[in-house]
Amino acid sequence: MGATVLPESAARSLCGAANGWMARISTPSMSLSLSLNMSARGSLSPQAQAVKEILLSLVSRPSLENRELQLVS
Repeated sequence: MGATVLPESAARSLCGAANGWMARISTPSMSLSLSLNMSARGSLSPQAQAVKEILLSLVSRPSLENRELQLVS
């Protein structure tokens, strides 16, 4: 089981193909710890490294935008 945040267009196409579900996060007011788990045995792929850099940049600066997010599982 897993969860990810995707653009709405990608989430909609994946939900149907994977028989999954999608939920809109309309009021992200929770304060939770964020962890990024990586393998100790291998290096990250270029795609995974890009995601890591994006996540780290998001948590290192305050959010200036007030956008609704989507949760897809």
